[in-house]
This record gives sequence, C-alpha cells and structure tokens, in this order.
Amino acid sequence: MGAPEELHERPSNRIVAAFVGRANLLRGPLRRGRDGEWRVEVAPGVAWPGELVGDLPRLQEGDDAELMLRPESLTFVGVGAPNALFGRVAERRYAGATSRFRVEADGGIEIELVAPSRAAHVDERIALAPGGGGRPGRIWAAPPEPMREDNAS
Repeated sequence: MGAPEELHERPSNRIVAAFVGRANLLRGPLRRGRDGEWRVEVAPGVAWPGELVGDLPRLQEGDDAELMLRPESLTFVGVGAPNALFGRVAERRYAGATSRFRVEADGGIEIELVAPSRAAHVDERIALAPGGGGRPGRIWAAPPEPMREDNAS
C-alpha cells in the first residue's frame, strides 16, 4: 500500500485506479512509437503513450492492452492536432473555473476530462489528446473481453 498520491498517480492495476479516483480505461493493441515509448492504439491511427506497469505479465507489441488516463491528463486540442480523438461533448459538469466534460468520441469511446469551463460546450464537436496537467497514463494487460450472449452455447 502506498501514499494516496502514489496510489492515484501510479496505480498498479485497474481496480486501484478506479478506487482512488476517476479513470478513463482505453483498450487497444500495444504499439512502440518511433521514440521508443509504449503506446496503446485507442482508435485506428491514434496511439496514446503511457508507462508500462512492470510487475504484471510481460506485454509485447500487438498484445491487447489497456491505457489508464486520469481526466486531468487530457486536454482539448485543435482539430488539426496529430494523434487526437474526435467527438462530441455530451455533458459538462460546471465546477467554477474548471468543469468535467464527458465526451462521446467517434468509434463509441466515452472519455472524461477536466478542462477550463469555457473550453467547450455541450454538443460541440471537439478534438482531444493527452496533455493536460496530469501524469502520463499507465499501461497494463487488458482484462479478458466479457462473453457476449450470441457467443455462448
């Protein structure tokens, strides 16, 4: 067990990440960037960086991985920004200078981020990417996909 800051900033798995704060859990294949940094391909052509969690089973490029990003680790970016997800602001929860935004990204991905309250409005089309004030994401092996009823015997 670590200090609250350590548990929040560097959780060892998805259970700890969800227990100590809000977390976006994004699934996709593990990729190695040209810079040598590990990334998870969260949508076709969009791979976001993160830190591999070391004490879990070894992941290799192409393995199914999960990237955990805190809402404060994401930011709205310009529409032409590289490596951005595009979507629509579905909800804004005003909290003074900042608000929590729920974004329905293209491809059915739902993401939460914290940004200045005037950064976007409900129903606005936006682009977002890592780069807020928070720490880099954490990467671990993705949990098994739940079995769908149409696959059950």
